[in-house]
Amino acid sequence: MTLLARARRTPDSAAPENGGAYHRPLSRRHRSESDLRLNLVSMIDVVFLLFMYFLLTANFTLGEEVYLIDVPQTRAAGFDDPFELPERPLTIRIATIGPGAADCSIRIDLPGLAPTPTFEDLFRRLEDHRVRPGNPTGLFMPDNPIHIVPTAGTRWEHTIEALNACLRAQYTSVRLIEPAAGG
Repeated sequence: MTLLARARRTPDSAAPENGGAYHRPLSRRHRSESDLRLNLVSMIDVVFLLFMYFLLTANFTLGEEVYLIDVPQTRAAGFDDPFELPERPLTIRIATIGPGAADCSIRIDLPGLAPTPTFEDLFRRLEDHRVRPGNPTGLFMPDNPIHIVPTAGTRWEHTIEALNACLRAQYTSVRLIEPAAGG
């Protein structure tokens, strides 16, 4: 027996000198079956933990869509809203009908409104139709354009009274339009 073979053997308490046999260490082929098993319970736990991690960190919302729209270019240099409707001005027509200071006809171009007899009535109607905190259902914003259109024979004081009624009703965009010829 060689020295190497003797070194590999481990003497047991019953060595051949003592009448016993040598004890050989177990080789890899002879190891117990429990050493070769995988612990499947812990593997399943790890798989479920990874599954929960990816499930909770995933983003299931749809991405935001981008649509290209060709918007027509405006003629103005500024950036106007192409979907905004143009503001139609409120037109007030004034005509002098007699020699007195109160002899005038005041007509607001709104469907269903009769002519107003006085400038105080004009003020009340304009104030009733203005949008404000106490009247959110009004027809006109304070910056809505108002055009005062006198006839050719209208006296200047009637035109100025109509202008004052609009300003007292707190409208900010009031214009005097050149008198129409013929009335």
